[in-house]
Amino acid sequence: MPIALTSDQADLAAAVAGFTARHADIAATRAAFDKIASGEPQPSWQAAVGIALDTITVLGGIGYTWEHDVHLYWRRAMSLAALLGPAGAWRKRLTSLSRATGRHHDLPLVDEPAGLRAAVAPVLAEAARIADPGQRRRFLATRGLAAPHYPHPHGIGAGPAAQVVIAQEFARAGLAQPSTIVGEWALPTILAHGTPEQREFFVAATLRGDITWCQLFSEPEAGSDLASLRTRAEAADGGWVINGQKVWTSIAAQADWAICLARTDPLAPKHQGISYFLVDMRSPGVEVRPLREANGGYLFNEVFLTDVFVPDARLVGAPGDGWRLARATLGNERVNISQGTGQRGRLPSAFLSDLPGPVPDEVLAEAGALTADALAFAAMSQRLLLRQITPGLPPAQRLGPEASVLKVISADNVARLRRAVLDWHGAAAAVLTGPSEDYLSVPPQLIGGGTAEIQLNVIGEQVLGLPR
Repeated sequence: MPIALTSDQADLAAAVAGFTARHADIAATRAAFDKIASGEPQPSWQAAVGIALDTITVLGGIGYTWEHDVHLYWRRAMSLAALLGPAGAWRKRLTSLSRATGRHHDLPLVDEPAGLRAAVAPVLAEAARIADPGQRRRFLATRGLAAPHYPHPHGIGAGPAAQVVIAQEFARAGLAQPSTIVGEWALPTILAHGTPEQREFFVAATLRGDITWCQLFSEPEAGSDLASLRTRAEAADGGWVINGQKVWTSIAAQADWAICLARTDPLAPKHQGISYFLVDMRSPGVEVRPLREANGGYLFNEVFLTDVFVPDARLVGAPGDGWRLARATLGNERVNISQGTGQRGRLPSAFLSDLPGPVPDEVLAEAGALTADALAFAAMSQRLLLRQITPGLPPAQRLGPEASVLKVISADNVARLRRAVLDWHGAAAAVLTGPSEDYLSVPPQLIGGGTAEIQLNVIGEQVLGLPR
């Protein structure tokens, strides 16, 4: 779908332009501003030339001749690219600046919650002094900062803007925000639809780190098509008996509990007759078989459920509510703070510090190109995040197809970066450690959250208005 890919480039260029304008007057240092000025426009003018050519190709002869004005934009993009000079020099400069300054800029907030920053900062400073990670996590949980977006007493009811402030303060304190991984999907569903006993039993313990979750949704014959699942749960005295098979289950061997979908009414239509269970992974009849991956690891697993008894107290909602609750689970993600605040992972240029000896010029240029892309993705994430925290916007406008655009281009960048790092290490990458292991771990990042093909369909339908 080349038209959808061109739409990706246009959205990225627009995000870069907005990011550069927004930060131009708030740069903390000259070096930080230089990095914006030299790196951020680079994807814009490079993309503009390609986008114009793609548009001419789509329009055919009309686009190539003066019957249409698109050739004027093509000429302008070419002129700007020529005036800015060879891309390689800008890329090398960006590499040098980014290695010196690292990540840059908090997301600027116009109306942040009054007094929140002053209240959170000393608590996080105290947490930073706790050496044991487990004790630190429990400390944060008891103060509502393990999941600040949750309601009291588990969180502080932080709205989107407050979440951004708290994420910024975590970064300033040098702390990573706690994550419950699959619990990030399970707990909001339990909070919204579970019984008081379920909320009391699961939420606080998960936030403290005492309970780890996995997700028993996907099946061999259904994949991600949850409505086609075949695992069955039959009513029994005091509960339900579950039989079936799940697959691609992350950390199943380590998990204490699972959120599980099973069909309780086989005669109901596909999207009905499915129920939502909380399954103790230590129950008799639960068998976990690890799936060895290309990198040699065992993140994914098959899970076989044979006459597994689940008490009525571990059914969430009513029988048949599973489809509705599953959709709520998959939609229960906190505001994506990590990318929007520029705190996610290392910049591509940072990987050069792992190389021995002087770095060749061609490697510096390639690192600069990848870094420019990474900063552009951060700009797009900020654009998306700003929309999410803007009051008054309807939900449909807060999280539009930009999320799919970001997924497509950032996933491609991950693959290109890991492949480049592999090349940078030369013969040292021939062993199954370091850069080789990182590259062999790329596929889950490309597939997770919806493959590129699925995301391109979303872009084609919602941005370009193409038929389903």
